[in-house]
Amino acid sequence: MAAHPAAAQMAAEPSIAEQLVNGLEGVFGQHAGRRRSGARGFCATGEWMATGAAAPMTNASTLQPGARAAVVARFSLGGGNPNAPENAPGVRGLSFAAELPGGDTQEFVLINTPVFTARTPESFVNFLRVRAPDPETRQMNSAAVAAANAANPDWAPQMAYVRENAPPRSYATSAYFGI
Repeated sequence: MAAHPAAAQMAAEPSIAEQLVNGLEGVFGQHAGRRRSGARGFCATGEWMATGAAAPMTNASTLQPGARAAVVARFSLGGGNPNAPENAPGVRGLSFAAELPGGDTQEFVLINTPVFTARTPESFVNFLRVRAPDPETRQMNSAAVAAANAANPDWAPQMAYVRENAPPRSYATSAYFGI
């Protein structure tokens, strides 16, 4: 039985997850023991206390009036540079897991912009690839970035939001969106 050429080619291509990791490392470099995205961050523990404001929209137990749950959270600065300054423009993240009765958890992954960089994972890979610095000059190709930005209008809203909004003074005072 002969293998189909398209199947062989598909097997050789990296998965979208591998492409995303490669794209992040292409832009930010490799930092052993650090996350590829959200490399700079810190963890916290606490308690979730629902106000009940979302109760009319859901039957999720964690969003009902007076609901409480222990949480483990992580605040982070977007990107893969573990040495990025905290006051730099960019996206902030908040992820947390609420421990529910019976041992289940409910996980939340949020960012402080109301839109994400790209509409699809493939678009995000392209966003990263065009921003990777040239290995010899270590400079990003500004003309290629400008052309890619023009060709990918889904990238514009988040870039505009970050440009038009100062970094939050604190992770605690930032609004977060579950996009």
